[in-house]
Amino acid sequence: ALPRQARLIRPQLGFHFVDDLPVFATSTVYEPGHRNNDDLDGIMFDDMPWTLGSDPTALSIQEDIARYWPSRAARRARLYALGFDAYRLVPVLYGGTGALDEGLAGMTGRLTADESGRIRRELEWARMSGGRPVPLSPDMAGGAP
Repeated sequence: ALPRQARLIRPQLGFHFVDDLPVFATSTVYEPGHRNNDDLDGIMFDDMPWTLGSDPTALSIQEDIARYWPSRAARRARLYALGFDAYRLVPVLYGGTGALDEGLAGMTGRLTADESGRIRRELEWARMSGGRPVPLSPDMAGGAP
């Protein structure tokens, strides 16, 4: 669901007494900084470390971007994370060090390379609580992929 739809669905589940039902969503459900994120409480979703604010480096870079480009910071946040990872991947890919064998902690997720050389990423899981995403360990996501 998109954020607006999810903010309507989650309270309806509570109204129908099924608020103990695990609810999973994709990263599209979360809008950082939106004032009505409390309505998403309990929803588990996967997203990039940049958006979840789980990485101190990401937070520092986000503050810099907001300071220099305040009108663009929120709308293009995911693109900034992608650009950051692309910049960090260039020397790793051309250096041939095998650094991606164990994975690289990126702003868009944990980055690895498969047998064909394609870059794969693994997102982090979070549960909305108090209108904010709270990172979960993979085993706490209730068996989520």
